[in-house]
Amino acid sequence: MHGTHLLAYDGVLPATMYYFEEGPVGQVFAIMEPDNVGIVGLEAGTIGVYGGTGDTYTFWEIDRLIVDIAQDPQYFSYLSTTKADVEILVEDGHHGLATADMQFDLLVIDAVGCDAIPIHILTVEAMQVYVDRLALGGSLLLHVSNRYFDLWPLLAGAATPSGAEAWGQRYFPTEDATSGGAVPSSWIVISPNGEVREWMDSGRFALI
Repeated sequence: MHGTHLLAYDGVLPATMYYFEEGPVGQVFAIMEPDNVGIVGLEAGTIGVYGGTGDTYTFWEIDRLIVDIAQDPQYFSYLSTTKADVEILVEDGHHGLATADMQFDLLVIDAVGCDAIPIHILTVEAMQVYVDRLALGGSLLLHVSNRYFDLWPLLAGAATPSGAEAWGQRYFPTEDATSGGAVPSSWIVISPNGEVREWMDSGRFALI
């Protein structure tokens, strides 16, 4: 399941599922407060809830149908209600990043949660492309929840040649969080400048 939406809520639309505010995604956005965010994999556009006025969110999504569904407020309103400026590029995310002249405070890779993983976005070469697209002090955030594959050692190994550090968190929501729409998830942060070491010291992340 790649996206849910609460039918009833008070005030600001909350992020659900893997993107819950108390989970790794919410923690990273709260710590980094990124202005310029790139996301490979649109899903329901849930990450859009973290966008503020003046922020720029660039999504890559290879499936036009997914874009149509995420943009239709009959189904999901994350994109229609976000305060960030949103651009959606309908193309392969790795190819788009490899050819784009962009730099991001935070680059989210959210395209490996299925049972048919696009391996070309997880190679050593791909990681170097992602690192090259980071602004000074920027980091990668990779969603690695998967029922079939353990991607932690693969991505930790792929990050090493780029000189980056890899840290991660397996999140298990509380009963209250589950009732609010949260689900268990696993995320990895890859940082070429060691910024995530501070997060580890705060107890947020566990070493891979």
